[in-house]
Amino acid sequence: MLTLFFTIIFIAELIIAFWLISFIQKCDRLVCRLNQKILNSRPVIKERICTIRIAINSALLTMNNFSGFLTKKKEDFKNFLSKDFITTILLMVLNPGGKKILTFINLFLSLKNYIKKSN
Repeated sequence: MLTLFFTIIFIAELIIAFWLISFIQKCDRLVCRLNQKILNSRPVIKERICTIRIAINSALLTMNNFSGFLTKKKEDFKNFLSKDFITTILLMVLNPGGKKILTFINLFLSLKNYIKKSN
């Protein structure tokens, strides 16, 4: 009776061992197939990464150029306003009552000319 029990346990262990070996072989085949797919798609992935890198560098360059453009326009506008406002304030202080309207018209026209010049 005891030998029958050990024989059944031995056969069960063999069945489990064969099942584990076949499962490991299936997993190995799956990993080999996935590895081959990754190796085949490596040039495409590399090309796309290079394209993304170029796009990011172009976007950064564009943002830097736009920032420089805005800084230049800001400086131009500050220079324009500082010159015209100082002149306008001096004219308003120095001019008698009725000529203040002419000073505002002069400021408006110079602002219009600046906008027309910058476009």
